[in-house]
Amino acid sequence: MVALTPRPAFRFRYSRRQATAQTPDPDLRNTAWWTIASLAEQMLPPAARKLRAQASELDKLARARAKLIGDRAPDVIRLRCETEILRQQVAAWLAQNVDRVVASPQGRWLYADYLAQRHAWLVAHGRGHKVRLAGFASHREIVDEACTLLLHGMNLLADSKHPGLCRLFDELHTLWRNRRYQPNDDELEQDELGKVDYDALYKWAQRWHLLAPDGHVPDWILAQIGATFHSWQVMAQRGMRVLHCWPVIVSDFYGWPALDPGRQQRAEEFVRQQPDFCILTTRNRAEWHLHRQFARVAGMRVAPWVPLAHFVWTCRYQFGLERACDIAESPGYGLFGECMHKRYTRQSVYHAIRRTLALVGLRPRRDKRGPRP
Repeated sequence: MVALTPRPAFRFRYSRRQATAQTPDPDLRNTAWWTIASLAEQMLPPAARKLRAQASELDKLARARAKLIGDRAPDVIRLRCETEILRQQVAAWLAQNVDRVVASPQGRWLYADYLAQRHAWLVAHGRGHKVRLAGFASHREIVDEACTLLLHGMNLLADSKHPGLCRLFDELHTLWRNRRYQPNDDELEQDELGKVDYDALYKWAQRWHLLAPDGHVPDWILAQIGATFHSWQVMAQRGMRVLHCWPVIVSDFYGWPALDPGRQQRAEEFVRQQPDFCILTTRNRAEWHLHRQFARVAGMRVAPWVPLAHFVWTCRYQFGLERACDIAESPGYGLFGECMHKRYTRQSVYHAIRRTLALVGLRPRRDKRGPRP
């Protein structure tokens, strides 16, 4: 079972110098996220609330015992272990509820609003084009986060009326509009992708370089297209204007991928041996050392430092059909008027694009050689 955290798995930091310092959380004032969290809280069964109350009582008892006999006493350690186990069970219930809320029709709209508010917060605080991924994460987490940022970059270019991205979404909208008609089309169906001609969909993905190195359309692209078609169907049924972009972005953004049984057992054993260890907080050097040990046991590694500019360049190169030299010579490197102090060459832009495409699992297109048209 996937265990979801009440905040994104990646921590956003401003620079390498402050890599170990906590920065303000962009989700603290995100109304969409708190709506999702409150709905998940309301869906908790009475058993989960009872476990939470038991955890609070055990925590109070552990504090009282620690004042009398010390923090390292066996009874205190046992009480804290039992408290942590109960809290993890409640967190698992909340994770399932968050999955249900996000999968619902209103949850998809809330999730889209969450991403928009998060990006607006980052831009307003000067981190819109400077934040980088940091912290420990599994490979699946890193790939999911990179795919989410790439899809979000496509939306940014579509909102700025980039001709390449506008044509991409126009053709995708044509595929959705020409899907097979069925008598029950008046009812909303979750599997909108089943009505589309897969040959035409594959040609569209091939034309816009959305193929994996093995020549197939990646599963995360198909999941994104299916969710988009379903959202467009909802808009059409409600008489709303269909947006030519990704109206909702499908991602495992909130959670941790499930571990294999061996690593899961070792991770649980590590948590039992370290009752003071908490995955969500890092207050001093000793706790950071425990985080490194837990990451090694759970098979996690340090997430790469990937600037958001690399995802924008990748979208302009791969889907906008621009050349790397044009991106390197464009004002502000094509980052919507932002001025970057560092000088990038065509080679550095090209290699950044290749690394990003390898991270999300897409086959890079060939850059045109020779003089510019």
